Amino acid sequence: MNIFTKTPPGAKPIQPVVVDIYGGGFNHGSANGKPDKARHFVRNGIVVVKFNYRVGPFGFLSTEDEVVPGNMGLKDQQLALQWVHKNIHLFGGDKNKVTLMGQSARAASVTFHILSKKSAGLFRAAIAMSGSVLNTFSYQRDAAKTAYGLAKLTVPHFGKNKTTRQLIKALQNVPAKDIDATDSTYDAFGPVVEVDHADAFISQPFYDLSTKAPANKVPIFMGMTSEEAIGHGRDLASLKKYAERYDNDPSFLEDQCGCLNICNDEKVRRIVGEKIKKAYTNGSMADDLSTVIKFDSEKRYTKAVIRFAQLQSQFSDVYFYVFSYHGKIGKNDVYVKGAGRIGHAEDAKYMYLDPFDASNKTRHPRRMSFSRTCKFHP
Repeated sequence: MNIFTKTPPGAKPIQPVVVDIYGGGFNHGSANGKPDKARHFVRNGIVVVKFNYRVGPFGFLSTEDEVVPGNMGLKDQQLALQWVHKNIHLFGGDKNKVTLMGQSARAASVTFHILSKKSAGLFRAAIAMSGSVLNTFSYQRDAAKTAYGLAKLTVPHFGKNKTTRQLIKALQNVPAKDIDATDSTYDAFGPVVEVDHADAFISQPFYDLSTKAPANKVPIFMGMTSEEAIGHGRDLASLKKYAERYDNDPSFLEDQCGCLNICNDEKVRRIVGEKIKKAYTNGSMADDLSTVIKFDSEKRYTKAVIRFAQLQSQFSDVYFYVFSYHGKIGKNDVYVKGAGRIGHAEDAKYMYLDPFDASNKTRHPRRMSFSRTCKFHP
């Protein structure tokens, strides 16, 4: 755990706290990033906490039963929040003014804690940028099948008829480095709906939980960038191939939505795919690649973020934003005709910026304002 503070123990007043969860799609990452990302917060009287949690198979392998229920990484996060609640005053922080913050998969983690009873009372506000429990990257499908697949990759002569207990025992004899080495080809782990048991972090379908009053009724600041998937335009040739396939095989559009799972009837899937396509264009997607950017943005990021905000706004104060500022701090270096240029994580660059870094200077103070849009203390 890394704690950044300029407030000595015993100093008054104690300061608000930001717990910044790192990302990596639940499969990569660590808290050992650049410390200067905390500098802007600390200079403004905020204590910053970053912690490690297990990722990949170590954090999210599940056998879909009580042998390995899953969500170990989320439980690590929750344990860290408990520690912060108990000890942050020793670092000049106020346990009653803790804000959870994250972007993309990190934002999904934030929203999991909003819904989980296990995290009740451990924070008073949340910031979720470009992610929620409803995004497709927030849910691991066929978790037991994935666990068996990992065993087949790492355990010689592993039989498919092994029980889940035999599976775990076999994996426990595999060196951790060998399991870790599979992540470049087996990047498939993430949160699951656990079987109902005493230590379950979350044991109900994520959407069902999102429609109910959350365990943690806290104000939520959340949103997205205006063109989340513009980065797909870095390879225009590949983007056009996808567009041509969307044009020629509408059922592929339905398949790409992932979460629909309407049925296996190819005719029905094609009809659904054609209706999806018409929502974006009456012509050819290959002739207007901006429609592909819009579709990819919505199916991977924005629709789920918007829906979670809508559902939770029935119970909590939700402050929603769409970040579309084209400034010097972000990259904004991908151009697709007809599409904007503000892609995934561009908003986070302004949240973490160091105002004393000459490379971050802008022409007008208002252009720095995004980093101050969320007030961390009442």
